[in-house]
Amino acid sequence: MVEVLLTNEAQGEYFRQIRKHRLPKFFQTFFADFGSALDFLSAFAKYRVDFTLDSWAVEHIQVPVRAQLLALKPEVVEKFVTVALEGVLKKKYDFNALLIPFGTARRDTQHAVRVWELILGAILQENFLNKSPVSTIVLVPYLVETQYTTHSWALLAEGVAARDAAAVKAFTRLLTLFALIHIVPRFVPVDPPESSFGFQSLDILEVPRRYLQSTDPLNPTPVSFPVPSDAAYACNRFYRRLAEGSHAAFTKLVKLLSWFGAYEESFQRDAHNMWEEIQSDPKYGLRPGGRDVVSIEVAALRGHGYRHIQLIPGAEFPQFSANVWLYFPKTETRVVTSRNVEPGPLVHGDATEDPQSVDALADKLLQFIALHSFWKIVTGKIFHSQRRNSVGTEERRMEIERKFLLRPHFRWLLPSHNPSERARARSLKVFGYAPPPGKTFVMSDSDALTSSCSAERFLHAYTDEDLGYSE
Repeated sequence: MVEVLLTNEAQGEYFRQIRKHRLPKFFQTFFADFGSALDFLSAFAKYRVDFTLDSWAVEHIQVPVRAQLLALKPEVVEKFVTVALEGVLKKKYDFNALLIPFGTARRDTQHAVRVWELILGAILQENFLNKSPVSTIVLVPYLVETQYTTHSWALLAEGVAARDAAAVKAFTRLLTLFALIHIVPRFVPVDPPESSFGFQSLDILEVPRRYLQSTDPLNPTPVSFPVPSDAAYACNRFYRRLAEGSHAAFTKLVKLLSWFGAYEESFQRDAHNMWEEIQSDPKYGLRPGGRDVVSIEVAALRGHGYRHIQLIPGAEFPQFSANVWLYFPKTETRVVTSRNVEPGPLVHGDATEDPQSVDALADKLLQFIALHSFWKIVTGKIFHSQRRNSVGTEERRMEIERKFLLRPHFRWLLPSHNPSERARARSLKVFGYAPPPGKTFVMSDSDALTSSCSAERFLHAYTDEDLGYSE
């Protein structure tokens, strides 16, 4: 990667050399180093603001950069999007640098939709997995406004109006992100400018204050976004239809959380008692590698996207971690959040948030379900369980039974026999103490880590009845 000099005079000479030599190999490896690529784009954006580049320079820099971006594998593009947005938020790169790779030629709808799919996919994944104080999700509304000047957003809106399947899917994912940051979008008719390279000034510190006035899902912030005049009605109608179905599911979720909040003190006592029994009389342990998966069958939670809770043993018993799996069928999006669970009261991860807010109550409710499931497994209580069907040969099914269904537990020894050192060490790791007199410790030999809820996992169904809830 060629190093970019930062003075205006040096930048001018640098870009003139690109024009003179055309440097095709330079753009073929442009995204090999994200940092160098973003340094180059920032310098180009800065020079473009200060000086007027002729159409040849724009064409021979913007076009190959955009083409090379979409030629990369989706996972690489998602990493680039994440690095770029985080760098902009930290003021490491110029925001206008994003408009170069993410812009679109005026009539290239397919390119525009693909760009938005990649941007939104990266942001959605990153913000569920990375709970950083300054989240890249706050840039989504600003990207909409700025991408309007580079045609990407305008073409996406027109695709929705034309009922293009790919555009509708990307637009639905965008509306999902708006819901996550408590925004109610209003699409107003404003015809886009003819220019395909409109730079804007961005104060990063103003973005959260501008778009995140409300952190309460019950009182979202209305924000207006420009769309072409012939697409405004279609975008607003699409949002209303989507919101109507989402509102019904959200109403059920709020009702459940209100019930949980009203009886939270009782749930806290139950949690305390369960932790005491888990520590005083454990009979079984979690299978290693996240092979214990709880299927969420609580209707109000499942209707809002919650699907599974995966229980993973911690470094020391009785600590464990819970991966919460969500699925949004309208956008075909799967995301996962992870939380460590250890003895103590049910608490929300964000201490600054109102403990009775929707997000806080949902977090504590999911903790309780994870703990209740853990307690049922460890103490050997009755649990509604089901073996998922596996596709394959009889030998494969026998292998799964042998490797995955042997839960850690104590087993009686023959008289005058003692547990092996290996059994003692594994017992200390899983339960925190050695086997009781006359017993040994047994568990599956397979302890490979995994992060998927595949068909080979053993499911436990957690229902409204388990929670004690009735609509």
